[in-house]
Amino acid sequence: MEIYIIGASLAAIVSFLAWRALSPSKDRKGRVYVPVESLCTRRELMLWRSLDQHLSKKGRLVVCPKVRIGDIVSVSAVGKEGWNRLMKVNRKHVDFVIAERDTLKPVIAIELDDSSHNRPDRQARDKLVEQVFANAGIPLLRISTLRMFSREELDRLLSKLGTGIYAQPCVRRLPYGTLIVGSA
Repeated sequence: MEIYIIGASLAAIVSFLAWRALSPSKDRKGRVYVPVESLCTRRELMLWRSLDQHLSKKGRLVVCPKVRIGDIVSVSAVGKEGWNRLMKVNRKHVDFVIAERDTLKPVIAIELDDSSHNRPDRQARDKLVEQVFANAGIPLLRISTLRMFSREELDRLLSKLGTGIYAQPCVRRLPYGTLIVGSA
């Protein structure tokens, strides 16, 4: 009889643990979905503050964090090809988009590259993103987090936005990253 009680107790414990493992995790308030502390990493937030401070002085441009690529470009292909191309970029985002304040038309996209961009899967993703932006004719600036740039470098870069200086297809290696512009 004692063996049955022990067996039943163990079965109840195992069942409870299995149910608990398969149930959605919840925080202390019983929530499955919890708010994030920030949309940006610490480095992204530092760059956002710099960009926002600089652009707020100019008044005509605004910096938008964490923008989905599917909201920056549209796919001109139709049918299955269009769907496939859209699905390749729909769940990807760039760290920042600088856009015209009045229309929110994208002027340049910015990616802040940390050490995760050295992984093969991230490199393949980065190559796709570069091709998409080059094809759309939207400049993409990749900035390495290994070297944060000075306020003067940021001023020089941002002062050129909207002047047409980035209108020609190119790949420019900058002291703090790589600027990719053009049509592929």
